[in-house]
Amino acid sequence: FTFAIHEGRVCLTANYDDYEDLHLLVGEVKGIHPRILVIRQENDPTRDLTPKGIVTAIRKLEAAGVPIANEYIVLNHWR
Repeated sequence: FTFAIHEGRVCLTANYDDYEDLHLLVGEVKGIHPRILVIRQENDPTRDLTPKGIVTAIRKLEAAGVPIANEYIVLNHWR
């Protein structure tokens, strides 16, 4: 996460809880981060994203023009 912030890169993770805590911590200290994109995996094939589904969700998010800097976004909502 530190490397992503330093390099201005997106952080893509399936580590939902820890990265939510990091996002909240950065916001609490008035810091910034490029963005965190989260993939929720619950061992449910009807809800989990495949690699193709991840790409599709990112494309939909980009197409929507949603501002994503300093955001914590769950990609499953963009399937």
